[in-house]
Amino acid sequence: MSLAEQAYVQGNNGQWHVALISAGKWYANHPILLYAQYRVSLEDGEKSRKDDLLLKAVDEGLEDPDGLYEAARVLAKRGERAKEIALYRRILRLRPEHPEANYCLAMYYDQEQHDRPKAVHHLRIARDNLPEGNVWRARCEELLREFGQEP
Repeated sequence: MSLAEQAYVQGNNGQWHVALISAGKWYANHPILLYAQYRVSLEDGEKSRKDDLLLKAVDEGLEDPDGLYEAARVLAKRGERAKEIALYRRILRLRPEHPEANYCLAMYYDQEQHDRPKAVHHLRIARDNLPEGNVWRARCEELLREFGQEP
């Protein structure tokens, strides 16, 4: 396991500070190092640069679907729709069943592209990968009914 992989495992086990210290042997723009810095800034409440760290990690090649989703939401808040949609597609290349990315793409296809078949496709994937009783699963089912589809 590489140093990057070891630090990433440490971070996902709630030890982002340890991961960041372990990562000191890499070059400064390694995507996992940048993502670890982002996670530490979240834990420390350091809001000023957290989004920039996350987006830099993405630019440097971050391949973590959850980190990419967080970055897509940052881009959404900034109004950078084209980059946001590109990240959802990148997430689905890594994890095709990612429910949040599928849901967001469903909304994009329905509301902006007026492509109901693609919206339905992504809603079904999102619904099928959310647990019973989940509020977002219920929302997917509600939308599928509105679209004339059986949930």
